[in-house]
This record gives sequence, C-alpha cells and structure tokens, in this order.
Amino acid sequence: CVLSNPPIEDINRVITRLYEEDIYPIARIVAFKDSVITKTEPERAVKDKTGRVYKTASGDKWLDPYNKDNWAYLLEIGKAAAKLGFKEIQFDYIRFHESMNAERVQLDDQISKTEIISQFTKYICENLKDAKVFVSADVFGTIILSNIDAETVGQDFGEMSKYLDYICPM
Repeated sequence: CVLSNPPIEDINRVITRLYEEDIYPIARIVAFKDSVITKTEPERAVKDKTGRVYKTASGDKWLDPYNKDNWAYLLEIGKAAAKLGFKEIQFDYIRFHESMNAERVQLDDQISKTEIISQFTKYICENLKDAKVFVSADVFGTIILSNIDAETVGQDFGEMSKYLDYICPM
C-alpha cells in the first residue's frame, strides 16, 4: 500500500542524481507507525481493549508488531528501496508508541514488547542481507540507560545492536 500521490514523482531520477553528486542515499522507512495501510486494512493495526483500532492522542494508528504479515510488508518496502539503489535502509518507529500499555491495548502476554521488536529487527536484517545494503534504526536515546523506557517502547538496545549495522539514538 502506497500513497496515491507520493511526494517524489520520479524516484529513479532522484537516485541517479544522488549518485552523480556522490551523495550516500539512505531510505528512511517508517515502520510500525502507519496510518496509511491501517486505514485500508484495519485488521493489521494495534487494537484497543475493545478490539477497535487504537489511536494515539494525536490520532496516529500503528501496525501491530506481533502480526508477521506486517513484517513481510515492511521487508517488501525495504527490498524495494534497496532495488532502487539506496545503500542503507534506515527503519524508524521500530517500536510501540509510548502510550501502548496492557491497560490500553491488546498485547501478547506470551512475548514481551522488547522480545517481539528484537525478533522483528533480526528478521528484517537477516532478510535484507541478500540486498547488500546496510540496515539501521532510530531508537529512543533513553533506552540505552533506562530499562523502563526500553520496556515501554519495546526497544532493547543491546539485543537490537546484534543485528543492525547502525543505531541512531534520537
């Protein structure tokens, strides 16, 4: 699922120009924060306790990290970016929104948020190896020193760093 009016009309021309200017192209892919596909496929979204699509206070919807179809969807986007010529695929929002806790949303009680995000990170990195691109991720800077923050958003810095080429604390 892509936007009907993408902000860049001719991405191949842009990539060519980046290479001509010796600029290192990085594709930033917003992972689980996704109000586009959740609009057309709400079954893929994080659900609130009543089973409706969960919306943050600002109205954003998020893909459910526990849903492996969402992993395949994000991998497909990453592979497409690599095929276009991006040298690095930088995933942002590989996490849960900070408001998503067990009182508000449906979570899998068999696997923690940090475990599922780490598993996704491993999956995405392993499956992009053949594309011969670097894989990076933005993370909350506070997760490096705070287990509470790490558990809140599901980002385990040590575990994620086992798979990623680069980590960008925000």
